[in-house]
Amino acid sequence: MREALFNFENGSIDGYRPIEKMKDDRNTLIYGAWRSAEVFAIKLVSIEKFYREVEMTSLCDHPNVIKLKNAMTLAEYGVMVTEMGLCDLGKYTRTVGCLDTVHELSFFKDMAMGLEYL
Repeated sequence: MREALFNFENGSIDGYRPIEKMKDDRNTLIYGAWRSAEVFAIKLVSIEKFYREVEMTSLCDHPNVIKLKNAMTLAEYGVMVTEMGLCDLGKYTRTVGCLDTVHELSFFKDMAMGLEYL
């Protein structure tokens, strides 16, 4: 995955140019990226995870589920291009601090609606 990462950080993948690294663990790399003045999330995963994730993500059509925009393979890795999520609950709480009751209920309602859909 490091070769794919190097190519992406120093250029682009299919015209998607990196903005910032959002996640880096041994199985997944996620970057914010832009292409044609739009912002996306680029997820690089092992090919074993790639096909399963593409299938699951492409089947979901719900307003609370991030949409898959493009998918491709790069050497032995899969590259998924999705909408950029508007909110990351972990990042939000680290930035803002504890949530008030109104925000807690709003997040809980959105999560419950997403689970009900599945």
